[in-house]
Amino acid sequence: MTIARQPKPAARREVIVELTEEGTRVVRGVTRRRRAAISRIVAKMSEDERRGLVEALTAFTKAGGEPAVTSADLGWI
Repeated sequence: MTIARQPKPAARREVIVELTEEGTRVVRGVTRRRRAAISRIVAKMSEDERRGLVEALTAFTKAGGEPAVTSADLGWI
């Protein structure tokens, strides 16, 4: 099982859903494969194209209210 469900003690109509250890492993594996695939694609881009991609994604995340991404978060910069 990848998630664990349990009733919320203070509100019986609510349920707490958490990833199990197996679920965490699944998410990490999918994330690792996704990042590797993206890295292979981005590696084919020119430096100028990569800069443009970073600028576009930065604007996208800012507009969506997401936290800022640093170069440490991106292994391909």
